Amino acid sequence: MRLIDSSRLSLALKLAVSGGLILLVCRHIDGATLTTALRGQSVAWLAATALLGLVQIGLLSWRWQLIVRALGGENGMVSALAVTFMGCFFGAFLFGPTGGDVARAVLAPTGSLGRRGIVHSVLFERLASVIGLGLAAAPFVALGIGPLARSAPLVATLAVVPLAFLAMAATARVARRLGDRNRALLFALRDLDQSWRLLLRRWPRFALAIAVATLGQGLVAVEAWCLAQALHLGVPLIDFAILMPPVMLVVALPISAGGWGVREGAIVAALGLVGIEAAPALLLSIELGLIGTLVSLPGGVIWLRRCFLRLAQGARDT
Repeated sequence: MRLIDSSRLSLALKLAVSGGLILLVCRHIDGATLTTALRGQSVAWLAATALLGLVQIGLLSWRWQLIVRALGGENGMVSALAVTFMGCFFGAFLFGPTGGDVARAVLAPTGSLGRRGIVHSVLFERLASVIGLGLAAAPFVALGIGPLARSAPLVATLAVVPLAFLAMAATARVARRLGDRNRALLFALRDLDQSWRLLLRRWPRFALAIAVATLGQGLVAVEAWCLAQALHLGVPLIDFAILMPPVMLVVALPISAGGWGVREGAIVAALGLVGIEAAPALLLSIELGLIGTLVSLPGGVIWLRRCFLRLAQGARDT
């Protein structure tokens, strides 16, 4: 009961944060400019963005399966794709990236890994995604490409790469220091550390998962650029490649419902740095979120089908 109440409170807080941030952003929006931008869009570029969204779900499925296989699991690509669609569906509708990860961990078939192993695989996939986010920013920081290359948000995005590995090293250290004081937490951390060591021993698959994650983060910039093309904003692709990693890092924080509000504020602020007005920047952000929601809809269908099949099976058993 307490868990249900906590979940409801968390969801209510996220909705409040999203609503407040959206209202804050909309205060500075000119309605006439927004309407003009909406009417003059290119449908072809919108369709290209939706196609890239589907490619993103495929890449997410692939890198997750790579990690599952590295941990000794035997789940196939079809199963990974179905569960990933469901996770994206729950992530898009209210719960955000973190909620989507929880949905994957709960809904994925356990197979040979068991539920704990599946949870570890989802955690390591998210770790690979964060590392890929930092690596997507690395060339711009290292080579000083563009006026924003050494900006604090981009440098902070790059910093998550070593921090991710330090976090896993700290997990093992905490497990050793706990001793027998908290057996449940001790066993959970030790299991996580053992899975991490197994993943590192099979590093080629983990490295490939990171490479796929880096590619996926690059495609986020391409998606945003396609929407800019649809809106005739004239922002070069390289600007989106520099601006989107910090935006996605902020959006990944589990503080809003489905990333709404946070994404809008971050994109409006980011595009303001390259001279884009708030109205078209807000429209770009909203369409990015809506297209992500649209391409995740098959996950809802898959989830409902599973629910109906279980109900039918339960009816037959009784």
